[in-house]
Amino acid sequence: NSLLTPRVPEHHADLLLGCDIIVAQSDDSLHCVDAQRSYAVVNTHTAPTADFLQNPDLNYEQNDLCVTIRQQVRSRGAHFFDASLICKKLFGSTSPSNLFMLGYALQKGLLPVSLASIRKAISLNNVEVEDNLRALDWGRAHAFAPHVIQQYVDQGDAGSLPNKLGSEARMRHFSRELRAYQDCHYAKRYRRFIKAIRRVE
Repeated sequence: NSLLTPRVPEHHADLLLGCDIIVAQSDDSLHCVDAQRSYAVVNTHTAPTADFLQNPDLNYEQNDLCVTIRQQVRSRGAHFFDASLICKKLFGSTSPSNLFMLGYALQKGLLPVSLASIRKAISLNNVEVEDNLRALDWGRAHAFAPHVIQQYVDQGDAGSLPNKLGSEARMRHFSRELRAYQDCHYAKRYRRFIKAIRRVE
């Protein structure tokens, strides 16, 4: 894409990162994608829009929206999941869903940006840094092993499994998860963070 314009030229988008499926399937969005080059990563959660206020009977069928997008991008290049629901279960809030999706796209190799660069940008933004980094990494995990994330979602409460454990056992449980997901340094950073919270408490 051109670095000289803030807008993506028609049919030149490599990735449609749709944090809202209704916006993602709009004409403005779909004019940017191309069936030969574009991928799509789309949050299937539908939120009320201004159109709903004027027409309460308006009906957006999720399957129809997915089909519309799928037809405009590469064959088998569309990825759909309810990021808002997953984040609600994992974090108790839908706010991290955009970073979750960014992590997913990054892990799939759909972003021409390094993990280190994205982490640095999040840190420089200095807004809910730890939460956003966690959401980014959970999104990467979902791209790598979606069945693991689905287990948490299916429980109805992402904290239900760890909460059955004592505080020390819980920390050991998550340390093992983080070590298996990334490395021992990541697990050690988690333990330091928990211990710092305990000292404050």
